[in-house]
Amino acid sequence: MSEIIFKQRWKEELEAISDERKLVFELTLGTLHVYFPSEVRWLAIVPAWAKEKWQLYLEACTNWCKQNKIPISVVEDAYGRAIGCTRSASTTVCRPARQGRLLAGRRHGRR
Repeated sequence: MSEIIFKQRWKEELEAISDERKLVFELTLGTLHVYFPSEVRWLAIVPAWAKEKWQLYLEACTNWCKQNKIPISVVEDAYGRAIGCTRSASTTVCRPARQGRLLAGRRHGRR
């Protein structure tokens, strides 16, 4: 697997982009903070292709956070979802995952 690239999204989300697909994690605004899912939570919320990649994504996200001076916490109730991509010889098409949150409630105001 090649490099994982991180991009901030407008809805308090951090997008992790790899050759395989995209995952989205919680990034609070105002005071920036990344809430990364614990390994148990990860297994409950990510698709099959990402199940064995928790450590890889955690390390990549931690490095991104250090470079951008943004704190990161590994928590049991982290928000996360996948954005699916399909590939053909010439294009990659990505579509949003099923609508709905994988976590009831967000961290608004939580520090």
